[in-house]
Amino acid sequence: MPFAVDDLRWPTFYLPPPWPRVGSGVPLPPEETRHALRALRLSSGARVRLVDGEGRVGQGTLQIVGRGRAQVALEWQVADATQRGRMVLAVPWLRAPARLDWLVEKGTELGVAAFAFYRAARSVKRRVRRPEARMERWRAIARSAMKQSGRAWWPRVDLHSSLGELALEHRDAACLVATPEAPRAFSTRTWLPASDMLLLLVGPEGGLSPEEEALLTARRAGRIGLGPRRLRVETAALALTVLVGEGLACVEEADG
Repeated sequence: MPFAVDDLRWPTFYLPPPWPRVGSGVPLPPEETRHALRALRLSSGARVRLVDGEGRVGQGTLQIVGRGRAQVALEWQVADATQRGRMVLAVPWLRAPARLDWLVEKGTELGVAAFAFYRAARSVKRRVRRPEARMERWRAIARSAMKQSGRAWWPRVDLHSSLGELALEHRDAACLVATPEAPRAFSTRTWLPASDMLLLLVGPEGGLSPEEEALLTARRAGRIGLGPRRLRVETAALALTVLVGEGLACVEEADG
């Protein structure tokens, strides 16, 4: 029988699109097979959950079809647009990339739709070493966090050479900036525009330059404070994500 509900208790695996029809047996990718058989030690008949990173969720039963090979008998699938999220998290490049690794993992768990890392005027000056390898690492971290948290959407990760380039890329998104002197309270319902995406921006620990501040003022960015303490960039980014995410959830619940 097909499963009636999406059960997050079952282990989740990534299966890239396109998917076959319900009732088909679909092979798991090698990396996912190793995770299922070696790390989780699942056996044939185990119930599993599938996501494609583009909003599709499926469920089925695991079938071991040979040494180191497994497939899933697909019994149910649905496109889940509700998990996509609206938040693009913009953060300056940091001296210690491992701090951004942590941010990608936790931000994905909290529902960030995309990460936009930019070089601020007052951020670290050295170049990003091996940017392609770093991007692949962030993508892998986001995929793992997507599965762990039960999300069906795989967040995008982008690098930008400046705040101006970032703002141009996301020119259609409403912008909200974490600013120390701004009040923490704001009304999500009255502030929230009709835009599909929200650009949540955190400046470098040295602060934004006058030119960057002028750019944000020109695009009528909202301002919000995160309390009296001095926060690291990645801490401020997650605090902003949680604060806005809770506001969005309250608005959607009230409207629903």
